[in-house]
Amino acid sequence: MTYTHRKRLVAAGLLAFALWPVAHRVGVAHYHFSPWKFFGWAMYCVPRFVPDVTIYAIEGDQRTKARLRSRSVSSKLDRFRLRREVWGRLAPIDSLVNSIFWELKDVKCIEISVDQRILDTETARIGIRQDVYRFGCEK
Repeated sequence: MTYTHRKRLVAAGLLAFALWPVAHRVGVAHYHFSPWKFFGWAMYCVPRFVPDVTIYAIEGDQRTKARLRSRSVSSKLDRFRLRREVWGRLAPIDSLVNSIFWELKDVKCIEISVDQRILDTETARIGIRQDVYRFGCEK
């Protein structure tokens, strides 16, 4: 390897090292993935929060909290919480939904509420961002 190649390689590495915090911040702001992951420096500024996930069974106008007894559904729910903490809105929810419908065979519509504590950059206070997903419900 020549001196010119080594110089270019070092320059590319330094450029990537300098630009990564900006790219990481954009990913955290846009996709809401964890600032504690992916070699980001934002972890020093934000406490680590695991999202709260609540599952509701909807029948007609009644919305009741679903009682999940299966150990496999509980473990998928725990895995989804951890994936959601790391990947934010990019975390897939499909296997969890399929397991819930498999356990709650008589329920046609479910609602999954994901409450994530976030640091509000405008007020510098902890807030809650809520994402609600509905499956099997008529619009």
